[in-house]
Amino acid sequence: MSIDFTLIFYSIGIPFIYLLLLYGFSQKNLLEKGDLIRAVFLGFISTIFTTYSYAAFPVEWFELDVFDKYFKQVAVREELSKFFAFLILVNFSIKRKLKPLALMYLCGIVGFGFGVQENMIYYHRYGIDTLFSRNFTSLLAHTIFGMFTGYWFALGRAKLKEINIDSLAKYQPYFYTGIGLLSSIVFHGLWNYNLGSSGWAAESIMYLMMVVGFLIIGIYNNNLKNIK
Repeated sequence: MSIDFTLIFYSIGIPFIYLLLLYGFSQKNLLEKGDLIRAVFLGFISTIFTTYSYAAFPVEWFELDVFDKYFKQVAVREELSKFFAFLILVNFSIKRKLKPLALMYLCGIVGFGFGVQENMIYYHRYGIDTLFSRNFTSLLAHTIFGMFTGYWFALGRAKLKEINIDSLAKYQPYFYTGIGLLSSIVFHGLWNYNLGSSGWAAESIMYLMMVVGFLIIGIYNNNLKNIK
C-alpha cells in the first residue's frame, strides 16, 4: 500500500500553510502556537455539534424550500455550532486575557477547523479534485464567516469596559454578538444559496463574495488592531 502524498498535501499541507501565514502576519504576541492548535481542534469538534443538531432537530420536521434550506437550516446550524466551540475555546481552553483582534482571529480559525473537517467529508463523497478546490473556496469562506462573528463578539467585549456595569448597557455585548451571528449566518446563507441556485453565474458570484468578505475582514482588522 503506497502513501498518497497528494491527499496528505491537499488535506493537511495547504491548511497548514494557511495557518503559518496567519501566524506569521499577525501582530507580535497576539497569538500563541497553542492557540491555533486548540482553535483548529475545536473547529473539528464543532462539526460534531452540527451533526447532533440534525439528530435533535431532523430536517424532516420542517417544510423547506431552497431558501429555507440554506439559510434557516445549514447556515444557522453550522454558525451556531462554530460559535459554541469558540465559546469553549475562549472561556475554558485559553486561560489568559485575549486582545479583541485575537478573539476575531480565533473565531475565524475555529471556522477554519470546521472547514478542514468538512473538506474531508466532501473528499469521501466527491473525490480529491473537490478537496483541492475547496481549499481555495469553502475553507476560506468558513474562516470569513467565523471572523464576522468574532469581530462583533470582540467589539462587544471591548465596549463592556466603557459602560456602567449597573446600567442596561451591560447587555450591549449580547447585542453585538447577535449582530455577529446574524451577519455570519446571512453571508453563509447567501454563499450556499448562490452555489445552489445561480447556475452558470455561481462561480463568478462566489469569487466576488470572497473578495467582499476579505475586504470586510480588512476593515474589521483595522478597527480592532489598536484596541487593548
